[in-house]
Amino acid sequence: MHRLLRMALCVAGLLVSVCPFSFAGLIYQNFENGNGSGSNVSDYGWSSAEAKVTVGFSSASEPVIGVGRSWKVIKTSFQDTDQGTYIASQFQKWDTNLEPQRHDRLTFWVYNLSASNTDDTVAVRFFDQGLYKNSGFTVWTSKAAKRGEWTRLSIMFSQLPNDFQLGRIDKLLFIFYNAGTFYLDDVQAVSDDRIYQSFEPIIYEPAISNEVDKYGWPWFGEVNLLLDDQIVKEGKRSWWLDTLDVM
Repeated sequence: MHRLLRMALCVAGLLVSVCPFSFAGLIYQNFENGNGSGSNVSDYGWSSAEAKVTVGFSSASEPVIGVGRSWKVIKTSFQDTDQGTYIASQFQKWDTNLEPQRHDRLTFWVYNLSASNTDDTVAVRFFDQGLYKNSGFTVWTSKAAKRGEWTRLSIMFSQLPNDFQLGRIDKLLFIFYNAGTFYLDDVQAVSDDRIYQSFEPIIYEPAISNEVDKYGWPWFGEVNLLLDDQIVKEGKRSWWLDTLDVM
C-alpha cells in the first residue's frame, strides 16, 4: 500500500521547556518616575552620538507599555550599526547583577516607527565590569520589531561569551538598524521557554548555497520552507515536509 504523507509544521516554533515554571523577571529599567534611577533624564539613559540620536522620555500621547512612560529614541542615520541609546539600570547602577543562575535572557519591548516603513532589527551591546567594559559585546535580535506596534524582543544570555560577567553589568547600548523614531520599554532579565526551531529567517548570517539546510534535511522525502502567503501559523515561514511512505 502506498501512503502519501504531506504536512506543514505551522507552529510559531518548537518549544523546549527549560524548567517546570518561569521565574519572575528582574527589572533592569522601566523608565518610570521614582524607580530608583535618579532625578535627571541622563540617570536613565543617554545618546551614543547626539548629532545622530536624540533620546528622552515619551509624552502622554505617545506609546507606552501599560501606564507611565517609555524611552523615546529618534535616529537620523540609516543602517548605522554603532549608534543608539545607552541605558542604565534602575538598581545596582554600573554594577548590576542580572542573576544568570535564575534568568536566561534579556527581554524588552520596542515600538517601531522606522523612516523606511519596514520592520526593524535591534541590537544590544552589553558592557560588564570585566573584559568587556570598554568594547562591549553586541548581539542582534533574530526577530524584528514590527512597524506601528509593540514587539517583545529578546537576547539569550547563551549568545554572550563564556567570560562575560552577567553578574556585573555596567550598562547596555540599544542600536536600531534603520533611521526613525523608536520607543523602548520594560527592559528586564527573565527565564522562559526556549524555541527549538521557529523556521524564521536568520538575520546577519552568511548565506549558504541552500538556505533550507540551515533548518533541517530530508529523510526519505522532500523538505522546504513555506512563505507567509502560504500555510503559516505565525511569523513569516513554516516547515514543509513531503514524503512518500511505502508500506
